[in-house]
Amino acid sequence: MSMGSNYKTVGDNLLIQMYKQLRMSNLSEFKKYIECKYSYDNYIQYLKEKNEI
Repeated sequence: MSMGSNYKTVGDNLLIQMYKQLRMSNLSEFKKYIECKYSYDNYIQYLKEKNEI
């Protein structure tokens, strides 16, 4: 998704597939990430805490 895109126009089924691919635990966390409330560094730390990387 590009910066400034509105995730609300994307169906929940697609959003769910996307958050699963990014190994996030739920749709709420993914929405924070795409709203830029969750930085790349936060995301990497999140994955480390979940032992995904």
